[in-house]
Amino acid sequence: MPKRPGSKAAPESQYIEEVLGPREFRLREAFKTEDAILQLTGESKAPDGSKIKGTKFKVAPHIDQNRMFDAVYRELAKGACVGIFPEGGSHDRSDLLPLKAGVAIMALGCLARDPDCGLTIIPAGMNYFHAHKFRSRAVIEFGNPIDVHPDQVKAFKAGGAEKRDAIGSLLETIYQGLAAVTQPSPDHETLQLIQATRRLYNPPGRKLPLPVVIEFNRRLLKGYTKYQDDPRVGRLKKAVVDYNRHLRALGIKDHQVEWGDASARPWWWCLATLLYRLGELLLLALGTLPGILMFWPVFVTSKMISIKKQRKALAGSVVKLQGHDVMATWKILVAMALAPALYIYYTALVSFWLYYNRVGGSYTYSLPWYLRANTYIPDFVPLWQFSIFFWALMVSVSLAALRIGEIGMDILKSLPPLFVALNPSSSASLTQLRAHRNALAKQVRETTDAIGPDVFPGMVARGMEQAEHEQEGEAYQSQMKRSSLADKADERSRSRGPGPFWWPSALTPGSRSTSFSMESPAPERRGRGRSVVQTQEVENENENEKVDEYIDYSY
Repeated sequence: MPKRPGSKAAPESQYIEEVLGPREFRLREAFKTEDAILQLTGESKAPDGSKIKGTKFKVAPHIDQNRMFDAVYRELAKGACVGIFPEGGSHDRSDLLPLKAGVAIMALGCLARDPDCGLTIIPAGMNYFHAHKFRSRAVIEFGNPIDVHPDQVKAFKAGGAEKRDAIGSLLETIYQGLAAVTQPSPDHETLQLIQATRRLYNPPGRKLPLPVVIEFNRRLLKGYTKYQDDPRVGRLKKAVVDYNRHLRALGIKDHQVEWGDASARPWWWCLATLLYRLGELLLLALGTLPGILMFWPVFVTSKMISIKKQRKALAGSVVKLQGHDVMATWKILVAMALAPALYIYYTALVSFWLYYNRVGGSYTYSLPWYLRANTYIPDFVPLWQFSIFFWALMVSVSLAALRIGEIGMDILKSLPPLFVALNPSSSASLTQLRAHRNALAKQVRETTDAIGPDVFPGMVARGMEQAEHEQEGEAYQSQMKRSSLADKADERSRSRGPGPFWWPSALTPGSRSTSFSMESPAPERRGRGRSVVQTQEVENENENEKVDEYIDYSY
């Protein structure tokens, strides 16, 4: 359900358990907020008096996809790899959208044709850092291979309700595999809270590799989800939110609080650093000036078009929160088209001017010598060689401007804490905030040490010694599960989504347990990711060991 204007409740999504009729269906779980129910039922007014318009939906016509599936089966049988995004669309939410059935049909259909092809499914999670900015960072994680159970293939061949059971149970396993390689957060606010907690836990000045950052966030999210009602976690959450509010009030970041240490960074040191960085900024500005003057149309046009497309996408989508995925897409598309066009334009213009000067055009000798191209390029240099050289020079200038601009922005962002530290009216606030951070960091570590071993049994306080797993890095197998509503499903319309399988999979990623319960619902697993269908074994590295290497509990 989309977010209602003026409401603080986050958007919600739910699976449809079964369709009961033209105007009635059953959800797998109840909505958590009243806003979602009002949006779904189209009530005229909310309890606060605001108007509700209801929710529009689209009806997709039937499309014959037999030829597409046949082509996929042939490629997989030959040992090829097929990459697929099972959510069916791009978004920037912190949870997974309901998976489409295509990935399960591809795997089951291929094994139904050739049971000995050795097909496995590799979950791959894509984690972005400022994805809407040029040259931003990303980490791709690969999970343990998933083997399809022979019973699922047999049920897929049988058709009817058994086929739906096979597809639904395999989708549930794929969903859990994707959740294991992403950052499963119930909402964006929780993810921001976890990231702030991770920064507080990490000692100042210690830089963690990106895969470790993602795994650290994942562990904190798991602990927060399990203990969010614990009074200790509640107090810690309130303290972290209050700390972030003070950071925003001063206009600085968490890693910049160290400038409040007057003993290590006295005022004269802050002043010298400020003057030095201002000088650096001036030199970088001069270095990037040619690139900015020549290629500003790329930066400005890509930003303007991406913002326009972002607004349009947000207005027409119920799953996007900020539309950063749309911004990233259109920035790349515009830059890929406009940058080469400018390269060619400048190269053609200068090459023509050089040729014009060499043949003694009417305006050649009426201009000063320093404006003539043949002053700098000797006549023995062929025009075609100069054109190639100048085109390569334009590419280098644009890339240098982009890189120098990034360095300059980093320096520019480092100036606010220096101004705060040198300002007599705010330096005391920065010093107090640093002391507050040290106390809060201690509280974060104490709380983590207290509840950490309950979340990860292999972890001990003041250390993170991950227990050994017998199946570490090995493939795990999906499990065939039958729905109690299978008979009723034959009589009614087909359910959308992965199917009515709300109990845990038989074997979750990295687990040795082979038992599962059909009595209690599984906790929600959320995140972003993609699934890869592959016919060869892939060795998986356990990121837990990397975290143990970089995270020190004895701070």
